[in-house]
Amino acid sequence: MPFAVKFEVTLPESTPEESQKMLDEAIVPMSKAQAGFMSGVWMRRMSAPSEGVGVVVFGSEQQAKDASEALRPPPGGPEVRSVDIYEVGAVA
Repeated sequence: MPFAVKFEVTLPESTPEESQKMLDEAIVPMSKAQAGFMSGVWMRRMSAPSEGVGVVVFGSEQQAKDASEALRPPPGGPEVRSVDIYEVGAVA
């Protein structure tokens, strides 16, 4: 059964292009390099653009736990507000 790590973050003040560049060049590659990586989704709240959520799915609970400790934003990146691990019930 897969497990997901949910990150809630406060995004730095930057242009949408700068934010996308950080995702494309740092955060997504770091996530994909973790053992057991299956998929990931990174989102910005439309009503509060400084708030973001990332959900990264791994093949096992231990891989999710390891990734929850290893995945941290690069300098100048988002401030992590919370990190939680969830058991995935279904994917559609």
